[in-house]
Amino acid sequence: MSSPQMLLVLMLVQQGLLGALWLGVASLGLARQPALHWGAATLVLAASLGLVALRDAALSPWVGYLLGNTLGIVAYAAMRRGVQHFCGLQRTDRAQVAAVALGTAALAWAIGAGGTPALWVSITSATLAWILFAAAGDGLRGLRGEFGPVKAWACMTPLLLAGALFAVRAVLTLSWTDVAGRPASAGGAFDVAVGLTALTLFLLMHLGLGAMVVLRTVQQ
Repeated sequence: MSSPQMLLVLMLVQQGLLGALWLGVASLGLARQPALHWGAATLVLAASLGLVALRDAALSPWVGYLLGNTLGIVAYAAMRRGVQHFCGLQRTDRAQVAAVALGTAALAWAIGAGGTPALWVSITSATLAWILFAAAGDGLRGLRGEFGPVKAWACMTPLLLAGALFAVRAVLTLSWTDVAGRPASAGGAFDVAVGLTALTLFLLMHLGLGAMVVLRTVQQ
């Protein structure tokens, strides 16, 4: 097993534990609807990471890339909806469904047309970047009045950084294909760096979401 695949397994375990934690928070009645969304998002993301870890060695592109990447898109869409629930904002379900549908359709077209894995990863990364930037924007808009701008930015910065990571990856995967566009099983230094960064940002994102729950509980 290559180093990037090991990192994917660690991320899978991390997301599974975080999912169980959020479901526990929901069972206590703390931010129940947002916690359920975030718990479901982490568990779906864990399933996505499991497919990603296996795709280069054992799965067809339709399962490893299309299904695996679509699950990742759905997971982050659920995370964004949880942020909207927490902030009391109007849910943007049509935009969410459109983002998932467009990302999945573009990915399916690229796979069917014989595109390279680099193109498939770029399409998915661009879709995830849009969802994360939108989620951070929702959070900043909804939290400023409740917690103040400093705390709002502190809670939402990890989502912005994760969105930036995916945006950069979407560009580099196509423009620097020899390094950034290789399969994870190749075990390159770039994939290790991306994996470590993602592992850290995943944790920071959930710390930010958890801080939102704690801040509201303390105020109440």
